[in-house]
Amino acid sequence: MKKIILIVMMLSGCAAWTPRVSNPDQSYTSHLDGCIQKIGGNPSGENAAIGAGAGALVGLAIASFTGADLGLTAGMGAAMAGTSYAGYGEQQFRENLLSCLRSRGYEVYP
Repeated sequence: MKKIILIVMMLSGCAAWTPRVSNPDQSYTSHLDGCIQKIGGNPSGENAAIGAGAGALVGLAIASFTGADLGLTAGMGAAMAGTSYAGYGEQQFRENLLSCLRSRGYEVYP
């Protein structure tokens, strides 16, 4: 249960990120919203779920070959892969958002 709480807290922290802009103007908010829509939003939660599922399956496979505890191994695999996939999705979202804002003339910093 502690692992699930930790993952949710990490994802919540990622969702609060916004790029720093040195030259915002009146249309910045609409440009930011447009860029987020253009890149399809932040898929971190979806990526975390996919990663957790894949990690659990790998954990089950490893446990069946080694004779380890199925629940423990599947849980560890789910936690490790879920956080890894969520981090990758968040990084891709940030890079795409910064690129989109730069293409609209903003000086942005991560």
